[in-house]
Amino acid sequence: MTIIKTTLLPLAMVLLIFTGPVTGQEIDKLVVLPLQDHTEQPAGGIETLERLVENYFGKSQRVEMLTEDQLQSLLGSKTGSRKSLAQTVAARMDCNGVLVFTLDRYRQRVGGNLSVIDPASLSFKFRLYSAPEGKLLCYERFDETQKALSENILDFAQARKRGFKWITVEEMAEKAVRDRFDRCEELKDRSSLK
Repeated sequence: MTIIKTTLLPLAMVLLIFTGPVTGQEIDKLVVLPLQDHTEQPAGGIETLERLVENYFGKSQRVEMLTEDQLQSLLGSKTGSRKSLAQTVAARMDCNGVLVFTLDRYRQRVGGNLSVIDPASLSFKFRLYSAPEGKLLCYERFDETQKALSENILDFAQARKRGFKWITVEEMAEKAVRDRFDRCEELKDRSSLK
């Protein structure tokens, strides 16, 4: 019994501390905050990502994407971290999930399908918070600049899926958003949000 107390109990505590986001919570109503643009060059990235996020959820009555004006009217002069703002929005909109999405890089390829001067490059992240507690339910990140197969032969499967061609940043974004959302258990089953 002493071995169990001295060995397993501290191990269990460490596992609880470092397991990361809480999982398994069902989202009844989801609010998507306006996507944040941290890119250096405005190139239509936000509009593309907003469309992809919207398309992912379809015309669900249980998912609402806020505009910047709607967010400002909800928050008034309140400031703070995105997490605290998410909690405020959740309380005012009576939802139990808030999605915070940030676009860090969105660069279109320069060239065509067979040859490029500069490949497509995309970086984004999102956090899904439970509301009103503000617990992190899911965190995903995507960061890729397409490389030639000769630069990394281990990317053969990915190159084959892409038809051994240089893709556009929109093509990269479409697959990346869907794949990353599908990795998030709370978002994966979109039917529960429709």
